[in-house]
Amino acid sequence: MPDRFFSQSPLELGRVVELDQQQSHHMMHVLRAEIGDEACLFDGGPDEFLARVHGKDRRAVRLEVVARVERPAPVIDRVLVAAPVPKGDRFRYLIEKLTEIGVSAYVPILTKRTVNPLTPSLHQKIDQWVIEACKQCGRNQLLTALEPLSLSNFLRISAHVPERYVACTPADFANVIAPVESELAGDLQRGELRSEARLTEWNFSRALLVGPEGGFTSEELGEIQARGWHPQVLGPFILRMETAAIAGATVLVNPPFKPVRQL
Repeated sequence: MPDRFFSQSPLELGRVVELDQQQSHHMMHVLRAEIGDEACLFDGGPDEFLARVHGKDRRAVRLEVVARVERPAPVIDRVLVAAPVPKGDRFRYLIEKLTEIGVSAYVPILTKRTVNPLTPSLHQKIDQWVIEACKQCGRNQLLTALEPLSLSNFLRISAHVPERYVACTPADFANVIAPVESELAGDLQRGELRSEARLTEWNFSRALLVGPEGGFTSEELGEIQARGWHPQVLGPFILRMETAAIAGATVLVNPPFKPVRQL
């Protein structure tokens, strides 16, 4: 199988596309591609295409799309993962693994014990992490990272998802505090409005919610419980945020392995 590359331009048979700077650099200076060499291209849609190097210069490689790759596409339900942004390289690791597992979308969640470290420059890196993970694992459709949402607004917006699970330990829901109904939602900010539009238009089958380092507060657990989320114990020990998200997502993406232990 030829090496895989992502095309920013939509792909169709007979079309000549130019790879972006990073993809071109990899093809020219790492793989030393020459005219006529083959590559597999994907554009974020379900299909994959065979292409040949049509031309190149110092800054870019151009490829001609010559055939559609015929291989069975994996059937994966739409799974949503919501979790705070972990610090440092752990965030990149989380995004890469959720992509490889087959998660459809990721939502950064803001809780009382988290701040939003998702700066504009960091948010721009997410797409590249997703693309690189897709190139490696053979996935064609990209994971979508949405704008951050407060916990309360996320719980309200995601109420349409049929199966909703919150990663927890057996003791988490021992002392929850029931919320006041008027506190179950807040005003949506501009970024949250964009996330709301996308969350409501997609037909997610399952969703996983993961808490911050230090866990949810009793008030937040009460709100989660009031919104109908099912507690999901992922093991006997307290997991790091990204470990819980990856472990829980692995269970939810694979339909034969439904959650087997609930409080």
